[in-house]
Amino acid sequence: MRSRTVLVILTAALALGLTACSAESKELPDVTGHRLDDAHNILKDAGFETFDDSDAVSDREPLRDANWVVLEQSPTGGDSVPIDTTIRLSVAKPDDSGVRERLPEGSPVALEMEQQDRQRAIEKREQASEQRRQQAEELGEVKSFVEKYDALIRNNMNAISDLPGLADSIRAAGVVTSNAGVKLIDIEMSLGAYWDVLEATPKQVNDCADRAQEAIRSFQQASDTLLTAEGAAAEGSLARFAQLYNPAVTKYNSGLNCLYKETGISAPTV
Repeated sequence: MRSRTVLVILTAALALGLTACSAESKELPDVTGHRLDDAHNILKDAGFETFDDSDAVSDREPLRDANWVVLEQSPTGGDSVPIDTTIRLSVAKPDDSGVRERLPEGSPVALEMEQQDRQRAIEKREQASEQRRQQAEELGEVKSFVEKYDALIRNNMNAISDLPGLADSIRAAGVVTSNAGVKLIDIEMSLGAYWDVLEATPKQVNDCADRAQEAIRSFQQASDTLLTAEGAAAEGSLARFAQLYNPAVTKYNSGLNCLYKETGISAPTV
């Protein structure tokens, strides 16, 4: 009878020992969509201490947990599991291809990405608005310049247009008359003042002004050439005039059309 009692006691003690050794089970938190460092902290707070983190995209080693997001976990969140269970976490970088689509809706990193999208959209709108403001300001500068000097530009357009007629009159007379000489000198002086004015064009249309200025220098050279169109040099000077003048007209009109383009004012081309 005594041996039977001892057996019962030993059996009960063994049962108690086995119960004491078995791990406690708890509900496993769902940490998908969390930054890896946050996921670890959430799991630790719930009593889970052992993790196995693996890259879902390639074989990278997560070095800084905050740079990674949990895409999957095993066991599944919500299950009741022993606290000594190894929690396997499949992770990736938030900017890896396809990660956004795998994040649970409303999860922390998904919300973080949505906020970043909203912020980028705001910044893009602000940049576009600032760009439009700058463009309007620059256009206003160009228009103000053109309005200020439009009369001078048109007067010089008339002077430039007069040069072929002066060449024809010199050819017909065979000499540079005093009247033609005075007109040519006046044209050169006017073109010189015009060239100086174009030095002050707003920087956004400097290329336009440069083309017009190059043409103006050619017109001045063409005028100088006409002043030498006498005697044996006459035909050569007149031919040289055409070589200088005709290409300059094309370049001048290109520069002027560019300068006037957005002003709403008709360019006084030759």
